[in-house]
Amino acid sequence: GRGSKRYRVAVTGADGQAPARPTPSSAAAPMSIETTRFRVTVDPIRGVIASLFDKTSGRELARGGEDGGLDRYIYVPGRDPKTAVFAEPGTVRAGETGPLVKSLVWSAEAPGTSGIESEVVLYEGLDRVEIVNRIHKKRVYDPEAVLYRFAFAANDPQDRISIPGGWYR
Repeated sequence: GRGSKRYRVAVTGADGQAPARPTPSSAAAPMSIETTRFRVTVDPIRGVIASLFDKTSGRELARGGEDGGLDRYIYVPGRDPKTAVFAEPGTVRAGETGPLVKSLVWSAEAPGTSGIESEVVLYEGLDRVEIVNRIHKKRVYDPEAVLYRFAFAANDPQDRISIPGGWYR
């Protein structure tokens, strides 16, 4: 025979009501989310993942310091990399707050844009960190470049990049 089962997933507090969504943080307060595998902290001043801690290995994956952090917005007006500038200090707020999916969303004003958002997402039970960058790009006709820097804490890194038909190192 055929059968089916329908489940409704909802988050409720002890009183049976939906919990209040967290409010946006102040511009100076870093926020963190975590699963059983990772703990992520976002710095709203620099707009970076200041800490990506792998609980399984006990390792910090993001390099610290002023030039450290993961997913930093860099804008180069013109062609000279020495003229690179960063996004303004922004705010960080909770995105998804469920038991299976958690996220933080950082928003800021940034050169060359009408604003940017970076969302870091963790999934309970998955060895995965997802980063979604949204750029509200202004129409600029002069030469420019937009980059995101990932300063990983690695002694001797070996990058392998997947491309159609193979990969390269």
